[in-house]
Amino acid sequence: MVLLREKALFLWRNEHNLGSIFSSSCTNFALSATPQYPEGHPCDQCSSLWHVHTFQNALNRGMPEEQNVKNTPIGYRNTALGQIYLRYKGLRELVEGVNSPWLRFAKRAATGAYKSQEVVLGLVEALIEKAERAQHGKKTTNMHYTEALDTFCSLVQSISPRAYKIFRHVFAGRSISSIRSQRAKAPKFIPGIAKENAERASAKIIALNYTGPIALSWDDTDIEQALTLWETTKGTWTLLGAVDGPLSVSSNDSMDEVFANAKLEKASKLRVWVLSIPMPKIPPILLAAVARSPTDTAEVLAELHFSIIEHLHHVNIHPVSVSTDGTESERKLQRLIEACAHSILPICVANNKPSCILCLDIPCLYKMPFIRTQDSKHGQKTMRNQLLSGSRALALGNYPIYPSMLCDFADHPRGPLFARDVHRVDKQDDRAAARLFSANALDFHLQWHEDQPALSIYIFVLGELVDAWQNRKIRHITRACMALRARFVLMAWFAHTEKHPHHQTSIQFISRESFDIFLTLCDSLLQLIIVYRQVYPTHPLLPWLHLTEVCEHIFGMLRQLKTDFTYADLLYLEPKLQALLMGAYRDFSPQAAANAIGEGYYHTYFDLAGLDIASLMIWPSDAELGVASNAALHEACLLLGTVGLDTRDLLRSYRAPAAPTLPHADDTSPERPQTLAEALALFSPQQLDTKSDDAGIVYQIALVAENTDRTVQMYV
Repeated sequence: MVLLREKALFLWRNEHNLGSIFSSSCTNFALSATPQYPEGHPCDQCSSLWHVHTFQNALNRGMPEEQNVKNTPIGYRNTALGQIYLRYKGLRELVEGVNSPWLRFAKRAATGAYKSQEVVLGLVEALIEKAERAQHGKKTTNMHYTEALDTFCSLVQSISPRAYKIFRHVFAGRSISSIRSQRAKAPKFIPGIAKENAERASAKIIALNYTGPIALSWDDTDIEQALTLWETTKGTWTLLGAVDGPLSVSSNDSMDEVFANAKLEKASKLRVWVLSIPMPKIPPILLAAVARSPTDTAEVLAELHFSIIEHLHHVNIHPVSVSTDGTESERKLQRLIEACAHSILPICVANNKPSCILCLDIPCLYKMPFIRTQDSKHGQKTMRNQLLSGSRALALGNYPIYPSMLCDFADHPRGPLFARDVHRVDKQDDRAAARLFSANALDFHLQWHEDQPALSIYIFVLGELVDAWQNRKIRHITRACMALRARFVLMAWFAHTEKHPHHQTSIQFISRESFDIFLTLCDSLLQLIIVYRQVYPTHPLLPWLHLTEVCEHIFGMLRQLKTDFTYADLLYLEPKLQALLMGAYRDFSPQAAANAIGEGYYHTYFDLAGLDIASLMIWPSDAELGVASNAALHEACLLLGTVGLDTRDLLRSYRAPAAPTLPHADDTSPERPQTLAEALALFSPQQLDTKSDDAGIVYQIALVAENTDRTVQMYV
């Protein structure tokens, strides 16, 4: 009777199956839906429960702890859920614990929200297995770890073994001896140029199930000069660090004889060759490392290169691009490689003007095309350095370009450049070059210096050329148009300087080396687009991965491990280097940390922000390239028309400069002047014609300007 009386006095009833509360006097009519009540506003009787004191007390009363749920009167329980909760300990908290972070994590993990966080998921799995083993009194020997967690643990151990010991004690992971054992089982990196390294690279590519294009790049860096003995097998040693390459020694007597008789020259340069799979988040593969002399000629370097190409051919790897920096010897090396091509793939970019039809011959080795490329970031720094050179007086049409114009950028309160970008400059500062050729810099110059159209054209055209290589969003037809426009502008500028009666290409034009680098950037981008379209149409073209930036990244990581390393140090550090590269590409180490300083190299080639893979697989046809060429020519005419140049007429008279030839080591001809003072000495005291006399005056003015600039820098 008491229970019946109590139930008759209930002001509300709980419907557990519906998850709702109703007033005992509910009218059974709901009002229309509102944003607060999308399923319909409750009736007035149900809404009035908010003003009932006992209802408020019931809402504010906490839920009983799980161990006290059994004391809840049966009449107040949800019979079905109550029996299940009592049968399985912890189930109620799992179902109803909305504030538990572990429940939220489990729910999001089940829906795949953490699918990209492979390390975290692998660590959770390891922690669960570790706890289960501890519960059953088992050790952690032979535990299974995910590949992502294994790679992360190897990275942490490479950076700091002591930190990894703490990490493993708190969380989970392989023992240090197990990590070392895994590294020992991996194929060894062989010093010099060896077929084993090519086979090692091939095995990595096959493991990725990749059959697309491959990029090959190489670069040099300084190393500590040292000779080191490296034990290859028991009783066999290799002498490392000599210019002549690794030297095998089989006994102690042989070692003494080698050091006593051989004239060993210590190498001061390290050259590395790196294979890259030009796809997102795939780390590069160190292919070969050679200690060499800085005086090696292009012919000597060509022999090394062809040895590598031969080894790669045997494992069916044929690079689609060969990238290097823009030094004279490296560009000659690329020309020697092209000259040894087995065949030529001719391509042409059509244009309505016959003088503007661009014919590009693509060399082929073993019936596979390869393209020589230049690093666009190196090119961007060269573009900036040409403006800052005091030995030239650039003139584009009727307007000059002076180094002092860049000072206006830094001195203006709204200028986009810093003082260090124009005073006492670091010529290898990637970010300073990027600031100069940015949209902000161009907008500032057009707004505040309308009387300097030549510099505006220079910044716009060459900045767009770099953007054609580095942009992650634009389509390839747009890249082609940007490259063609830059080529037409450069060709017309060169032709104008040659035709001008008072101008010389050695003074009023950019340097011959820079001109060659910029044209290579234009041509190689067009060649890459066409080769990908014909040979690799199912693979996206990421042009920023066909550069030498990956080599510089490797050098930077090596110097993080050891600031001044020898050739032998590279071999010892190679396993750690691979671990660090895996971390960089799998986002274990943030890009900001790798580029924490405000100067020098700035690596962005693994930056995927804004990447549009679909647009990078849309290939322009020959007809579309022809339309882009006509549009680029029209834009070049409009741009150069503002400085008084007739672009079409200049392109008709354009003749490409002859490729330079480097002197051989036995060449006894007098050296060319290396400074303005040496060049000026050639004019004294002789009877000169008018043109030569004018050139001498220009040299005098340039020398005074250069010396004045150096004097000012001493006291600034």
